[in-house]
Amino acid sequence: MKPGEVRALLRFLNGFSLWVLLLALWTVVHAQTTKADVPEEAREYVTRGTQLHDEAKYEEALKEYEQAAELAPNWHLPYYEMGYTYWALKEYEPAIRTLQRALELKPDYWLTHVTLGSVLDDVGRREEALPHLERAIELAPDKGKPLYNYAVTLTRLNRLDEAISALQKAEQVEPEYA
Repeated sequence: MKPGEVRALLRFLNGFSLWVLLLALWTVVHAQTTKADVPEEAREYVTRGTQLHDEAKYEEALKEYEQAAELAPNWHLPYYEMGYTYWALKEYEPAIRTLQRALELKPDYWLTHVTLGSVLDDVGRREEALPHLERAIELAPDKGKPLYNYAVTLTRLNRLDEAISALQKAEQVEPEYA
């Protein structure tokens, strides 16, 4: 950059633009938990919780996820896993609450959107589910699961043409959804 361009850029950044930059920097630094920010012990709790969940030991899994959340309260994954486990237990309100917390921490995690959308669908809140399923599709265009779950919700809303279209797209993306 030439000296005149640098001065012009600095004048532009002066004032409200500086506030926008500072806010963006604060968001990056404080709102997102990086892998380095998560203690290894918290990761181990999530790993054990996932193993317990896979063995259908849901209550034990929840305890592991809660321990992870205590150690890493700004990490989305324990909250996602808790929500998924509450859903398996058919404890829908805690599932919704913890999945919403996971989205507060990591708004662009497609699995949280698809899971929250599916839980909302299961409790009859289908119109509320659609934006989450649509967001999951946007975030994971190469995955069939969001499209399939979207199709299920559309079917329950009797929007059959849209459901068929979503199923066809799911099959194109991942043939196992045929």
